[in-house]
Amino acid sequence: MRKDEIALKIINALLDKYERSKAFKGGKRRIILTPHKDSRLFLMLESPSDRRPFLEAIAFLKEEGIAGYERDRDDDSYPSLIFLDVDAGSIEKAYAAAGRVDRHSLIEDLKMKISQAEAAMPDGNIRLYLQSVLVRIEEQVIPRPFTGSSLDDDILKALHFIASNEDEIMERVMSLKLYGDSKHFEKNVRPSVLSILRRIRTGDRDEELLSAYSVVRYPEEFIFSGNLSIEFDDERITDFSALNGSVAITSTDVERAVGCTSSNIRRIITVENKANYIHLVFNKEDDELVIFLGGFFSPAKGRFLSLIHKSFPEAEYRHTGDIDIGGFRIFTQLKALIPEVTPLMMDEDTLANYMDSAEKITDEDYLRSLEALLSDESYSVFHSLIPLMIKKRVRLEQEAFLE
Repeated sequence: MRKDEIALKIINALLDKYERSKAFKGGKRRIILTPHKDSRLFLMLESPSDRRPFLEAIAFLKEEGIAGYERDRDDDSYPSLIFLDVDAGSIEKAYAAAGRVDRHSLIEDLKMKISQAEAAMPDGNIRLYLQSVLVRIEEQVIPRPFTGSSLDDDILKALHFIASNEDEIMERVMSLKLYGDSKHFEKNVRPSVLSILRRIRTGDRDEELLSAYSVVRYPEEFIFSGNLSIEFDDERITDFSALNGSVAITSTDVERAVGCTSSNIRRIITVENKANYIHLVFNKEDDELVIFLGGFFSPAKGRFLSLIHKSFPEAEYRHTGDIDIGGFRIFTQLKALIPEVTPLMMDEDTLANYMDSAEKITDEDYLRSLEALLSDESYSVFHSLIPLMIKKRVRLEQEAFLE
């Protein structure tokens, strides 16, 4: 290996260690590499072909004022340590020699970008997240998934869009609109944005995270079964009452819908899980409308359910789902739209009857999250059920009802 190659490796090793050290945040300590403890340096010093260029490299770094070294007491041809003086102007020289951008500059640049993005962001969880990132940056940290690279601009652009978005849009259409490339978001930006949304919306599955902001792979489908007709904005009416099984309409159709009618619907049941939905469809009464809600609650689903509620304000509304935090969350979101809704098979008796099929809770954080719901009035309908879950350390998926 040549002298200049070894010198570059040493500089980068020193800078890597500096950026991880307390000195990076304002300390004055030397950054030290110890050859006999560092396997990479040790192997070069012990290599007959690399030893001489290694010694020439550290001599060169010392002459250039980039890094210094101290000789071993027993062998003055062997360096006992190589160091970088943080307060002696060596840092700037080291970054220049390595062709690297000073990490402090990267942090200041990121701070400016996020400050501008946060100021332009509508109020909400994404803006609060960016505010927390700014706190971390003040500690001279680049919080993941930000990297100090051009990817940060793409992440912030996507976050601003989804925080402001109200209408359903497909991911590739959004990508084309933001980046001029329909696949750029999926290939380069999506993983970083999802990692942020996981922090914001804990407990949601990946496929739910973007849908919660009306960004979808494909238009959503709403599946239901019942004696229902839907009127659209062109005054045409579609009658689904002749279909005994399930039917589906897309979110784009829901955007055009202005009302629903029925000759006899008196009870509307929303269902979290698909298998239970199918079971209810096969066993429903003529005057029941059964709607598959799925495992998450998107804005598009909210629009569809609001249309149903507006059309049938006197109907009885029931919801059945998993007896767990996710199921409770879906119910509270539904209740915010339809205040009359009540839980179906989401109570103490149901849990007790299916205790043998319940799943054990081993995660202590999950139990703490359950307990926290007891102080949240929006979950009050489950306040008598949750203590039993905590006591027995169980949760129950809705499919157990079909066993």
